[in-house]
Amino acid sequence: MRINFLAVITGVFICCFVTVSCLDSNKNDYEYSSDATIRDFALDSIYKDTYYTFTIDQLNGKIYNEDSLPVHADTIISKILIKTIQTNGIVTAGDTLFNMNDSVDLTEPLVLEVLALDGVHKKKYEIHVNVHTQDPDSLVWSDGPVSDNFSSGAVTGEQKAVILNGRILVYPSPDSCYVSSGLSADISWRRQYTQGLPAEADIHSITQYRYKLYAAVAGDVYTSTDGLNWMRSDDLSGQVVTFLAPFSKGLSGIITNSMGEQIFCITDEEGENWSEDGHVVPADFPLTQISYAASETSNQIERIFLTGTSPDSSGKTLLWQSYDGYNWASLDGAAYDNYVPYMEHPTVLYYDDDFYVFGDEFNTFYKSSTGVSWEEAGGTFLFPETFEGRSKYYSTVLDNDGYIWIIWSKTIRQNDEVWRGRLNRVGFKKK
Repeated sequence: MRINFLAVITGVFICCFVTVSCLDSNKNDYEYSSDATIRDFALDSIYKDTYYTFTIDQLNGKIYNEDSLPVHADTIISKILIKTIQTNGIVTAGDTLFNMNDSVDLTEPLVLEVLALDGVHKKKYEIHVNVHTQDPDSLVWSDGPVSDNFSSGAVTGEQKAVILNGRILVYPSPDSCYVSSGLSADISWRRQYTQGLPAEADIHSITQYRYKLYAAVAGDVYTSTDGLNWMRSDDLSGQVVTFLAPFSKGLSGIITNSMGEQIFCITDEEGENWSEDGHVVPADFPLTQISYAASETSNQIERIFLTGTSPDSSGKTLLWQSYDGYNWASLDGAAYDNYVPYMEHPTVLYYDDDFYVFGDEFNTFYKSSTGVSWEEAGGTFLFPETFEGRSKYYSTVLDNDGYIWIIWSKTIRQNDEVWRGRLNRVGFKKK
């Protein structure tokens, strides 16, 4: 409904004149408000019982939502009611009085003007509704590798990647690593040579705990704060088999006890001494190419899931969990009906409040909210088609901005490449 602005204003001031005339003629010092600000603004429900908060920038005359609406909400805001406009003035749109009973189209900015009751002061506001242009449930990968031929073809076999000090370090061998310039899409790489790390070091055992890297070397332990310069740890050395995963109170690993048994163990909080011993390592527990994912239970109890190359394929990819680092339990039980098929070099991620597992076929992700029952992720949480059938020589790291990085070694059929992808919704949260 369009209401002529001039007629409304005329009516308002006639009422004001009549009111004043009826009062004592000696008391003519009445002042009308000069306030032309909007103090509160709200839209009607976007979806059922879903409301978004709007920010009012009084200095620049802007009203907008910091949390963007879902990607398809533009079909809703093309015809929506403004639920709240709190002001002492008269609100107009163009040359008409704004009627809050009429729906408006907010797919484009809407300009409202508030005229104060004194008839002099006025203020304009531009209402802008932010809507996501991306599907929040899509896993979006870079348009091609962010680094192609990153090692000039030198990385050709097994390798291990870790993140340390805001950089990715890729170890194709104990004596060298490739260090990224950072974690952005336009990274560069430089080959660096290590010092102090023996040639027999197990690169798959390299694990970060707090500000250090740890590596198992024929029973000994070597540590590094920069990934290049390594020193032997006398207190941890002598019996280590491999490292498993970092907990908040220590680094979990496997050691050999005095009876020659392999047992689970964890370091002290400083990562300088072995602190507690656990159970004997089961025969089907993975000892190489370990991948872990850290999470918390609903009661905020720390929990880590782990997988790796298992000695017993049994048609499944076995997953293990631990709450303390020195007791690990298999999830292959009676309730484990929907399992992850056996994969070479499996990787587990805790991502956007769910667990994901994938392997060297790169044709699907397996997803679980509990880590017990698994199903194919499907939908738009996918690998690019170009990934399918790629080499098993790869490493995966997950950075603090939610990017999944996959680093491939060079083979006859593919270059040594680095790709990264992120679920759109995770990116929204970061912003």
